[in-house]
Amino acid sequence: MNYTWELYSESGNHPKNDDAVIVQESADALLFAVADGVGSSRHGKDASALTAELLRQRFQAEGAELDLAAAVNDANRLLLEKNQATEGGFETTVAAALVTPGKVRLLHVGDSRIYLFANGERIIYQSEDHSVAQMSVRLGLLDPADIRSSPDRCKLIQALGIAELRNLNVTELDSFDQMLLCSDGFWECVTEDEMLSALRQVSDAGDWLSQMRRIHSAHPASGNDNHTAVAVIKKENSHDLL
Repeated sequence: MNYTWELYSESGNHPKNDDAVIVQESADALLFAVADGVGSSRHGKDASALTAELLRQRFQAEGAELDLAAAVNDANRLLLEKNQATEGGFETTVAAALVTPGKVRLLHVGDSRIYLFANGERIIYQSEDHSVAQMSVRLGLLDPADIRSSPDRCKLIQALGIAELRNLNVTELDSFDQMLLCSDGFWECVTEDEMLSALRQVSDAGDWLSQMRRIHSAHPASGNDNHTAVAVIKKENSHDLL
């Protein structure tokens, strides 16, 4: 494979970890996904695990032909059914990337994020949170630099298990050199400038993630939430996507 990757997931100061993370590989594709059970819901851990497992099974069956939007919609319907059959509380975010030869497809719901980088020097894609804070940024009411300190950053306007998903769009790009998928407990403690600074010092996904985890652990809020990330880096002198 022409990419290296590393992942981790920790509970922070919480008694349980509501995050789920998967990396799956086939002969011609890679699937990366992070799901973060909504903190205020009763079954966030179950919701993220069910979503990750559904994506895993679909990828194993479909490989490079995986329809991310269809899979996420099906995961949402599964959680809605769980909520109707129980006391409710099956809610989660999700961020997923399907890498195939010459293409990467990206999809997210909620505030788990996806970043793509070019040459370790600039961000070429950053997902927009489905949150009240992100909406305020879009309306010009909040500076993007202040989103991490906004009390509205965790108020989601869309997540799996709440309602039918609307405007579920898959973003498609031709290539990338580095990629990061992470839950809000990670990106709230590691800024985009810090991601890039760490990236410029390394050439391996494990080293990049280790650098960012050191930055994360030094942040005053590092233990406030579960935190999960997947770092992906193209191998040097590699021109093919897989």
